[in-house]
This record gives sequence, structure tokens and C-alpha cells, in this order.
Amino acid sequence: MTRLLLALLLGLLSSLAPALVPSAQAQALPPWTTPAVASPLVEYRQFASTLAGGPVSYHVYLPAAYAAQPWRRFPVVYWLHGSGTPTEGIATVAARFHQAIAEERIPPLIVVFPNGLPYGMWCDAKSGVQPVESVFVHDLIPQVDGAFRTIPERRGRVLDGFSMGGYGAARLGLRFQGAFAGFSMLGAGPLQLDLLEERPGLQPIELRRRILDDVYGGDPAFFAAQSPSSLAETFLASAQRHPPRIRQVIGTLDFTLQGNRDFHARLTQLGIAHEYIEVPGVGHVVPGLMDALGDRFWAFYRESFRLLDPQGFAGQDYSGTWYAPANSGWGLAIQSYGDQVLVLGFVYEGAQPTWFFLQERWSAPDVLQGAAWRRTNPGAWGTPQFTPADQRDAVIGTLRLEFTGRITLELSGSVGDRPVRASLVRLE
Repeated sequence: MTRLLLALLLGLLSSLAPALVPSAQAQALPPWTTPAVASPLVEYRQFASTLAGGPVSYHVYLPAAYAAQPWRRFPVVYWLHGSGTPTEGIATVAARFHQAIAEERIPPLIVVFPNGLPYGMWCDAKSGVQPVESVFVHDLIPQVDGAFRTIPERRGRVLDGFSMGGYGAARLGLRFQGAFAGFSMLGAGPLQLDLLEERPGLQPIELRRRILDDVYGGDPAFFAAQSPSSLAETFLASAQRHPPRIRQVIGTLDFTLQGNRDFHARLTQLGIAHEYIEVPGVGHVVPGLMDALGDRFWAFYRESFRLLDPQGFAGQDYSGTWYAPANSGWGLAIQSYGDQVLVLGFVYEGAQPTWFFLQERWSAPDVLQGAAWRRTNPGAWGTPQFTPADQRDAVIGTLRLEFTGRITLELSGSVGDRPVRASLVRLE
């Protein structure tokens, strides 16, 4: 009888064992939330992610103009972190963007720092346990567009990242071609097709084996299929009217140098236009790359966002009255609305009112150019009746307005056979 009771008890405990002992998968749930970064420049946010099955954290930098100009929308840079610690470098990078905006190297923009897990590789794990790519693309980006005044379309988003984040920016930029205006890789890695290859200077083989198992299911072929080199084969830049701007930056002392050189050669072989920069004497460190490149580092963002409207990237709202100090007898009225700008001039030709106007979209950041029109009405000024049917419009030349500052612009072009050139300031 005692033996029978013991057998029944052992059977009962055996049946309960799966419930009493956590599974290996449950113990390995990824850390989707991080501690908040102590910096006055960034905010800590969390949102409920369906794909992650719980809260996911991220940090965000908002420029001063975000609060000062509540009518305005802003482009977004998604900065993907490297391996190890998801929050490392956030305060430093946010401070660099803050300084660049203050120095007018780039217009005001939002910087989002997602949580891609310590070794998530910005890729959906083969096991399905950590869908980092899907959480970022399908959960986080819509969350950001809903929570902030972004420009919620391709032309208002750019990807950048360092190390593992550079690898992520490359693969996500190539994979989701319609989602980003540009993507940048800083010291990106791993860019080789064999994660376990033996090469001096690479990360320890034990760490790479662990990443191969945790993210890629121990499957070298799956790793190769997820690599930027493989995804580049499906990149259809020629099918896009405005292909994304692509940048690759690597220091000559960086341990990922050879992998970056190989990837640069691969992009070149495939005919994918990109900017490749080797920075002499710099290792695997972001501030060193930023310092060495100077304004060239920030030019990438200016060029990537070149198609944005005046109240997005073009920076300032240039609406107002503008006049030429050297010749105060004339001026321009400028009004921004939507993605278009109306430039209007008014003069008298004898007693007849004449309007000159240009109505165009921005052709480049802070540059407006197009056909100049002349509108007249036969009636003299003060005529009791104004008949719209008598209005006459004609193209009289081309004009280019380049806004060189918040209250200064250079006007050039031609009217008829006469060149036009003037420096104007905004009346405040």
C-alpha cells in the first residue's frame, strides 16, 4: 500500500513539474524595458507592444522648437544602438544633435533611441522569442508617429546606427525600402556572411557563437540570409523616383574595417549609389567619427531630408514681408502653406496695379525656384469695378530664392532679358 501511494505521489509531482519549473524559453524572455537615461535632453517612454507581449521602452530627444512651434511637424532620426548596453551613448548622441541644431548645421528634428536588446541584432530571431525587427518597424514607428508631431511618411524618416546598430540600419534600410529617406552605417558590423569566420580583431568567438544560437537559431544560412549583403541583392533603387541616401562611415583603426570594405565593394558591384568614408586614425567610437567629419557628418541629414516641406525640414517658417535695404521701393510677401510657398510682389505700372508671383514647392532645403508670373488687370487703380475675367497672367522669367538665414535671403534669376539679383531681409 505504501509503495502504491508513493508511486501515485511521484506520478502527481511528475505531471505538475512543467508548471512548477519555468521553461528555458520563459527564463530567456528578452529585456524589452531599460532604465531611464539621466539626461535633461531626452525623455523616457514606454508603450504596450503586441508583438513583444508587454511594455517596450525607448528614449526620445525633442528640439526646443517642438514646444515653441506647436503648429509644426518634424522629421525623425531613428538612432540604433550597438551591442551590449542599449542605453549606452544616448546622452552623448543627444547632446551632439542638440548642439548641431543650435549651430544651424541641421534644422530642428526629433531623435528616437529604440531598445533593440543587448544582442538583438535588429533582426527577428529565428525562434520567434525576440522579434526586434518587427517591434521596431510595426510597433515603435507607428507609436512615435502617434505620440509626436512627426512627418509620418518616408521623406520624414532616416535611420542611423553604430556597430550592431549600423548593421541594423543597413539591413532595415535595404529591407524596408519605402520606409526611410536615408540610412547610415557607422562602424557597422557584423557585415561578413559567416558570423564565425576567423579573422584577427573580431569579437570573441564565444560571444559570436552565442549570438548565432540566440538570434539565428544556430543556422549559418539563416544568418547569411539576414545580412545586409544578401538583402542588397533585392534593393531596387532604380525603381524609386528618389532612392534613399546611403552612407557608410568607418574608421581605419576599427576592427570592422575589412568587413566594411567588403560591403562597400558589394554595393558598388550591385550598382547601389552610396557615400563611403574611411576616417584615418579613428577606431570603433562614435564621437571620434563625428569630430573627424565635422560638418560633413551633418550634411547627410540635410541631404536625406531634402524633399521635405517648409514647415518640416526647410526649418524656418519664412512667411512675412521681405524688402531690399538697398532699394526700399519694392519688396515681397511670402506665405508658406502645406508643402507650397507663395511669393508675391506688387508694383504700379503707371496707374495700373501689377502683381508678380511665384508659387512652387521647395526644390531643396531652404531653396525655392520656378517660373515667375505677371498678373495685370486693365482697370486703373481706384476703378469702381474689378472684373476677374479681365485678369491677365503671363510667364515673365525665372526666380530663385535661397534663404540664407532666419531673416535673410538671396534673390536671383531673370525677368525678360534682364538679370535679377538682390539681398532681402524680413521685416520684423
